Amino acid sequence: MENWWAVFQLKANGRGILKKTFFDPGTTISVADPIAVLGAEGENIPYGQSRSLLEVVRMKREKPSREIGARHHEEKLPAPAGRIEHAAAWADDLERACAFYERWFRATRGPKYSSANRPFTSYFLSLSSGARLELMAAPGERARLAHIAISVGSIEAVDGLVSEMKSAGVSLLSGPRLTGDGYYEAVVTDTEGNFVEITASI
Repeated sequence: MENWWAVFQLKANGRGILKKTFFDPGTTISVADPIAVLGAEGENIPYGQSRSLLEVVRMKREKPSREIGARHHEEKLPAPAGRIEHAAAWADDLERACAFYERWFRATRGPKYSSANRPFTSYFLSLSSGARLELMAAPGERARLAHIAISVGSIEAVDGLVSEMKSAGVSLLSGPRLTGDGYYEAVVTDTEGNFVEITASI
């Protein structure tokens, strides 16, 4: 596959599947909206390892962001602006947990997501303020807070921030990678051991 900047190869880590979803003809989109969603997920990959690999086969154009990134350390440019994309929690009973937030906080439940590669299901619930909560269920996972996700706006911003964090010694648990539910993300731990997803919507 390719975009304006480069030609990429997307593949599952080990045995796995490649999924692609094309939007129906006639769908109204804006500039920079996706026309297709591609994903690859490997099978039986332990948490903390990437389920897919995205490799650059050939660069078509030089990205201005690389020059900006090179100046970042010299000029102390600000880091990418981030916002809380969502918070996530494991649930023993997914339907019961969703009903709680729907009843008491008037949350709106999104479509159910079920992984094609492992026994994992989840819902995103949206509150009137725009905040979102992801409730998840999987065998062996007890009910608890799981992670917070911070969106930095773009794939390039995720890659750039993760590269700087690795250089500074921040622990990288997984990614960056494309997920099955529409994100490009990496998972790091903060100084207290909490999981933080650094994301961009695709």
